Amino acid sequence: MTISFVLCVIYGLIVPTRLGMAPFLEMLLPAFKWLTFWGVRLWPIESFLHGAFLGLMFAPIYNLLNRRTLPVSRESANWRETDP
Repeated sequence: MTISFVLCVIYGLIVPTRLGMAPFLEMLLPAFKWLTFWGVRLWPIESFLHGAFLGLMFAPIYNLLNRRTLPVSRESANWRETDP
């Protein structure tokens, strides 16, 4: 998310202002002001934390649902218990 934020800011600096990247980011990110010290410094850190939080929430849910939906065969479950 930090990388996408930085790419959005770079895109907003390159394209004309009529395409509206600054209003989009100000609408999407609370307390963000376009090209202010705190906006540029704070939001990469916060976007990283938001991405980490989403990852921490998504991974256990995915693993739980993946375990419930995919049957495990005996051969794949006991692959280490074969005779040498």
